Amino acid sequence: MKRYLPQLLSFIFLLSSFVLKSQDFGSFPPGMKWMQLNSKNLRVIFPKGLEDQARQVSNTIQFEDANNRISIGPLSKKLNLILNNQGVISNGYVSTMPYRSEFYTTPPQDGNGLGTMDWLTLLSIHEYRHALQYINLRRGINKIAWYLSGEAGWGTMMTLAVPQWFFEGDAVVTETALTDQGRGRVPYFMSQYKSILLDSTKYTYMKARNGSFRDYVPDHYTLGYLLCSYGRDSFGNDFWKKVLGRTAWYKGFIYPFSDAVMKYTKLSTRKLYKKAFNEYREQWHIADSLLVLTPSQRLDEPRQTITSYRYPVFLDNGDLLVCKYSYDKTEAIYRRKPDGTEEQLCETGIAQDRYFTTGGPWIAWAELSWDPRFSSVSYSDIVLFNTETKSKTYLTRHQRFFSPAVSPDGKNVMVLEADLSNQYKIQILDIQSGKIQQTLPNPDNIYYTFPKWDLDGKSLISAIRMSSGAMFICRQQLNSGAITPMNKSINHIIGEVVVSRESILYSATYSGINNIYSLDRKTGTIRQMTSTRFGAYYPAISPDGKTLVYSEFTRKGYHLMSASTQILPKKIVNPKPLHQLPEFSHGYQNEEGGNILGNINDLNIPVKPYKPWLHFANIHSWTLSPTTQSVDLDLISDNILSDFHMQGGAAYYWNEDAFGFHAGIQYGGLFPILGLSFSRNYRSPAADAEDPRAWVEDVGSAQFSIPLNFSKGLFYKQAGISAGYNLISYQEVAPDDFNVIGELHTFHSVAANLRYAQTKKQAYQNITTPLGFAVELSAKQSISSIYAGQYMAFADGAIRGFRPNHNFVVSAAWKYEPANNDYTFLDLFLYPRGYSIPVSNWMVTVQSSYHFPLFYPDFGFAGIFYCSRIRADVFADYGYADIPYTELTDSYGLFLSAGTEIILDTRWLNLLDFPMGFRFSFLATPDFADSGKRFNFEFVVPIIRL
Repeated sequence: MKRYLPQLLSFIFLLSSFVLKSQDFGSFPPGMKWMQLNSKNLRVIFPKGLEDQARQVSNTIQFEDANNRISIGPLSKKLNLILNNQGVISNGYVSTMPYRSEFYTTPPQDGNGLGTMDWLTLLSIHEYRHALQYINLRRGINKIAWYLSGEAGWGTMMTLAVPQWFFEGDAVVTETALTDQGRGRVPYFMSQYKSILLDSTKYTYMKARNGSFRDYVPDHYTLGYLLCSYGRDSFGNDFWKKVLGRTAWYKGFIYPFSDAVMKYTKLSTRKLYKKAFNEYREQWHIADSLLVLTPSQRLDEPRQTITSYRYPVFLDNGDLLVCKYSYDKTEAIYRRKPDGTEEQLCETGIAQDRYFTTGGPWIAWAELSWDPRFSSVSYSDIVLFNTETKSKTYLTRHQRFFSPAVSPDGKNVMVLEADLSNQYKIQILDIQSGKIQQTLPNPDNIYYTFPKWDLDGKSLISAIRMSSGAMFICRQQLNSGAITPMNKSINHIIGEVVVSRESILYSATYSGINNIYSLDRKTGTIRQMTSTRFGAYYPAISPDGKTLVYSEFTRKGYHLMSASTQILPKKIVNPKPLHQLPEFSHGYQNEEGGNILGNINDLNIPVKPYKPWLHFANIHSWTLSPTTQSVDLDLISDNILSDFHMQGGAAYYWNEDAFGFHAGIQYGGLFPILGLSFSRNYRSPAADAEDPRAWVEDVGSAQFSIPLNFSKGLFYKQAGISAGYNLISYQEVAPDDFNVIGELHTFHSVAANLRYAQTKKQAYQNITTPLGFAVELSAKQSISSIYAGQYMAFADGAIRGFRPNHNFVVSAAWKYEPANNDYTFLDLFLYPRGYSIPVSNWMVTVQSSYHFPLFYPDFGFAGIFYCSRIRADVFADYGYADIPYTELTDSYGLFLSAGTEIILDTRWLNLLDFPMGFRFSFLATPDFADSGKRFNFEFVVPIIRL
């Protein structure tokens, strides 16, 4: 084992860059004033103005830390947690390199995915469970890896040992057990695998873990919840705690997690999955067989490719507007006529959800954009499409507006604004100028979801989300701001409301399955209008009131359904809360602690300023990297705000018996990212080298870079500018004792790079963007008597091919680098495929490829290898170069090749996505290195530059 320890440590560090979550470097804008709540086990860092939210998060996490460890373990490590209020995207994570957490504070509008409980409470319980998982896995072999490599070793060995579904599934179990909601009580969350299992469809364990380009496979959150819940129900609430304890010691070296599961269940993980899902199928089949389904008609045509229709809206003439998307085509709004014909009106851009509304000639929705430099800052703006002029305009810029609703007369747009302090306001905008016409009062800071105009245009109707997760529907007068509840609040999820004269239609979870309900505007009576197997969403009522259209969830996507209102049952319901429905209850939930929200007290931790400059150093990893010439020991430091990186260490050179060193820093707290580095290296001759000289080399560098993101609308637009200066000095030393024997030589060089790429967003099955281009310019030049220069230019373009998942891609490149340079720079040029790389003074290359999928095998082996797609491309390349060292320069300067590549899109160890394949090339002109070669067969790792 000792013999291979250095190689193991190198592997750990290499793999850590793939398997650990990372953060954008330098993503916060300068000038932010940071505060903190600091305690023994937790520091919450937050922008000034979020004191109440920070206290809520701190109190919740510390209660969970003190009282809810029975199923995970006793170990602790202080967590630094950042509240990020700069963006509009709802998310959160815990990372291990460095060990930190970040919560994005803006809540989502749609509650069907994550539930409707208070957003920061959900994040606190769910994400801190990850922190407890990670730290309670820092034992056994994982702890040895931590001693040897710090957080890089700990995180990597942990991630290799434990499947991702466990981490997320156990966290979902915890959020469900410790509250009255959580995703384990969200019907949509549970319906995903129901739709698969009750449709007599079975996935292998590897397919469930790794997904599919062909079939709908729920994510690892859903898979994990079902398996973690089953494990606790069947083997006790401490079952997974015991599994983790054994896994951390790698007692089953290749499959430590499965070995631990086998130890306590006599089942492998694969067999546990099979047994659990067979039992779920039987349990769900019983309930499914008792359903009396609504008579309905499917409107959309069946397709092999998974296709969804969502958010239908009736127009006055009986046509439907609907958002349609599929695995092979991105979202667009279509007009659907009663005869079934469809017309695409407009594509929608980069967004968090696909919601839209219409009024007059206008269609409105919200799209995302970002601050060009600081990626933490994002915006949600309102986009309008005029159905008469076919024009698309941005009504607002750099705002935080959500869920637009066009007024009945088409003159105004109602939006929800979520500001930086998580204060929520309804704003009325002029549809021509985007200026705020009116702000409605919200004294209790209630959270509106998908507000709509009432028919008279004088009030709004909206579902309201309370901090407990309970929801109700309200009416708010525009002139007075008075809010009137229209029904009682209850722990259920209410979706988008549709306003009619006599009732309010909406999707809700009252039956344990999402169905369409009507709320009588006069009496408050609730009636169930649909009964579906897996969920009905997004109701729309025809102008004559006789037809209800809605989206029904299935494993093949959201189908567009129609039902006659005259034969719908309209059963009066008096729903029980979600947490009282037996299908969502488990015995372990009370054993875990039950609903903790009423027991959390304020710890009265004082708020103090957080000075980032006092915390610039945070050494989290140390790595050992052996090579044939030396062994390097590195220390790695990243501060909590992720804008100051330091890395440095020493190198021991085997042959020279001498030490070198290296150090570098990066600072990302300004508009440019700045970097400095220095290293001392020894270069000794190889045993068979013709040149017996040895050298000591010192390299100093200064760099700056500016990453830019202009993504908006249909296109991701990214640019980068970087430049650097290098000073290299070297001296000849004696090969035996390495005393200096030569003169000091210095070599100065500068480098610059400019890149811009614009790519249209792509559908899930698309191999690359259906439309895009990129340009890149690179220059490296010495500025001393030692001459070296390299200049390169690249241009790439891609368009859709003959079918949705086909692409035609062209890349052109030019390089100038004299072959007699005194120094050779790193070569990243594009060469004609199939040929050996020539030595040239300059070269021009054009690569052209046509990419297309062959089939989707969804095949894996032993938890090591999984292939989700096999694709191919045919190519033709051209090159012309000035080759100075060949007698037949004219003959060998031309490169013409054509051939094909077969590519497997694979995943290794259920973690690492790695395309690989082989290439067959025909060479129309001789290879300069082998004039008789006309065919070439080689293994390739393909790269599509767009």
